[in-house]
Amino acid sequence: MVETDTTPTGANITASQVGGVLGLLHTVYVWRSLVASVVIAVSVLSAAIALILPKVYKARAVIMLPPEEETGVVGLLRGLPWEGLSAGGISLDRVITLLSSETMRRHVVRRMDLVTHYESDDTIGAAATLDEKVRFLVTREGAIRIDAEDGDSLMAAKLANVVIEVVDFTEDSLRLAGTASEPIRLPDGGTPGVPSGPPPEIPQPRAQAEVAPATRPAPDTWSYIALGDSLTAGNGATAPSRNFPTRLHQYLNQTYGVPLRFQNLGISGEDSSEFQTGEEPQLDRAIQIIEGLKNDGDPNTRVHLITITMGANDIFPALQGAICFANPNSAECQALLDQAIALYETQMQQAMSRLVAAVEPGTVILYASYYNPFNFGTGLIFETVSQQTVDKVNEAVSRVAVAHGATVAPVGPLFGDLAFGITHIGAGDIHPNDEGHGVATRAFQDAYEAVTLPG
Repeated sequence: MVETDTTPTGANITASQVGGVLGLLHTVYVWRSLVASVVIAVSVLSAAIALILPKVYKARAVIMLPPEEETGVVGLLRGLPWEGLSAGGISLDRVITLLSSETMRRHVVRRMDLVTHYESDDTIGAAATLDEKVRFLVTREGAIRIDAEDGDSLMAAKLANVVIEVVDFTEDSLRLAGTASEPIRLPDGGTPGVPSGPPPEIPQPRAQAEVAPATRPAPDTWSYIALGDSLTAGNGATAPSRNFPTRLHQYLNQTYGVPLRFQNLGISGEDSSEFQTGEEPQLDRAIQIIEGLKNDGDPNTRVHLITITMGANDIFPALQGAICFANPNSAECQALLDQAIALYETQMQQAMSRLVAAVEPGTVILYASYYNPFNFGTGLIFETVSQQTVDKVNEAVSRVAVAHGATVAPVGPLFGDLAFGITHIGAGDIHPNDEGHGVATRAFQDAYEAVTLPG
């Protein structure tokens, strides 16, 4: 017969156990003063530590990506200490590469003014602190987890959520990099997650020329005409006063100590064909202004400076078209790009011939090289192809400038790989932000001073 123990739980407590509990209570009673003192001391110490130590708030953002074939950076992660991690392929590659890049750190430092927030001496120090405050890892579920901490709860949340901007940018602007067939590495050969060096400083425009001009015009006798596309029109700047032509005009006024006339004829979306043959061609309007000043009966009035930005709308439609989207390394894509560049150069040779024939001797013509809005220093295939294309465009710019006595303004070299921080590319817009317009201003200032000022 099988018996069942029906004794209630806890009912079989022995006399010795009861005696042990009573003994413990007696000991606590005897030493009650010491026990109370220890409890009070620990409580006071804990409260003091809580008051002395700064509060640290933590925030977390989790990004779920669609599963893809495991390649690239995910393959590299297999060899790292995070054993067994699994996540999606190329899209994850792009996100991790950007999160690990120097460009990303620069962008966050500038966007959130972390130099001030962290009380750092410079952006290098702020970037180093940022590395300590923000961490990311790939989870087993194929997500990217961002952990951020800060003494300010709002800042901690912002630090965690800023990566959403990067993800949006990656999917919208660099999805062409999905054709990559090799593991992604940083430009210095390192693997993602390893800092590649301190962030470079952004070139800043000058308020006026560093060297005083030898000649000063009478007020309102010299004119500056800005010609070009959306860069000249000021797209991306927060206000007209922040675009590069307006800032260059202010620089001229400060340099010469007198006001110069200024007309901005830039048209957003303009290409080299419309520049000459549009409904109201910019080139025709510029020549009318030049001729009007030549024939106004005042020998002192003239066009002193002309700036030109042109090329993006000739090239980027092909670069972002279906063929290059599908395979930017294909011969068909390269042929389309080369054809677009050749047509652009032909159109600009014709336009520059007409412009030079109209201006008076001594007129300064500055022709901008172009920047690559997809240059982030990641080494992704689409970034590489777009940079090669922009380099070819800038070679054409140089040939046109040399043929007509114009000077190249080094906009492309000054932008370098700063695009993610000084343009709106994170939001899918290639145009410069205020800082980018400042860099463009500096490029034109450097070219202007090299041509006009002694020293």
